[in-house]
Amino acid sequence: MIGFAIYSTVNASSARNNYEAALETFRNDPTNSSKKQAAEFAGTEYAKYVRYRQGASVRDEVAIRNEIEAISARAVAQTQVQQVAVPQAPNPTIADRLTTLDQLLARQLITEDEYAQRREAILAEI
Repeated sequence: MIGFAIYSTVNASSARNNYEAALETFRNDPTNSSKKQAAEFAGTEYAKYVRYRQGASVRDEVAIRNEIEAISARAVAQTQVQQVAVPQAPNPTIADRLTTLDQLLARQLITEDEYAQRREAILAEI
């Protein structure tokens, strides 16, 4: 009986290591369904060993599934945020900036001195 208890402990430890490794692999690529399945399988095996050894498990199948689903949900949320990201307005060209500057001067929204300074700064970028 002692030999079996040691064997069970070794298997539980090995199952935990397998689960943690599979979970980390899945975290690194959360949209990969085969990595998700591998993490679920390893988690189920780990829960079996722990339940057998302790009679009850903190990391039962429900907790393991929740942990894996949380990783998937974060990946989906990040993908959705990236898809909804506001497109950046293209940077205006030097010609566009000079045209805008001319319009500001024509509408008397800037002085001649401001116009000259800003025009010089724009042209210095060339």
